[in-house]
Amino acid sequence: MVYNSIKIANKDYENWSGGAWLSDYGAEGLLVAEISRELIKVARNSNKDSYLTVEESFTTIFDCSGAKAKIGRPPSVLNGNFRADIVLWKSVNEVWGVFEIKRKWDWEKCPKDIERVDKLIKTYGQDQNGSIQLSCFAVFMSKGQDPDGKKLKEQYKEIKDYLSNEGYENYRVKTIKPYFTKGTKYPENVNYSKGGLIVEFY
Repeated sequence: MVYNSIKIANKDYENWSGGAWLSDYGAEGLLVAEISRELIKVARNSNKDSYLTVEESFTTIFDCSGAKAKIGRPPSVLNGNFRADIVLWKSVNEVWGVFEIKRKWDWEKCPKDIERVDKLIKTYGQDQNGSIQLSCFAVFMSKGQDPDGKKLKEQYKEIKDYLSNEGYENYRVKTIKPYFTKGTKYPENVNYSKGGLIVEFY
């Protein structure tokens, strides 16, 4: 559902804007809205008591996870006034999943976001008797002068190698097969590839 929502959100924005993409503008909110719409639809098919919030504070997530507090301070990457883009709740006061969404890949920022969602589930997930069962990082991606998608595939590999080299565990990576645009008022976009990457920790 996150996979398809990334493509739908960018397609809508491309249509509305006459050819621009999510990565061109600060349109992260559109990604969050589309993913949220699909998440809650699927969740309520199996549990009518599910609900979803956006821009939820980490403090609220921690308090509602039910996890046993570890001795000492939490991981430094979790300290601060952070907010999760999307939180999926199994019921009132029972967090099930946390999602961090980005409109483009940035090596300066995205690795820290990935570390944060990993530490979140390790600290407040099932291993600590918490209710969080999934934490997810998802990003829309594009590459210029990439008519065959090779550059985008290479970046997928770079990110996968990074995750492996950093020693992350209990995760899976999904990538969107590069796709392309024709008939836009931005002719140069024909040579741009589009796609996305999702990292799920469980």
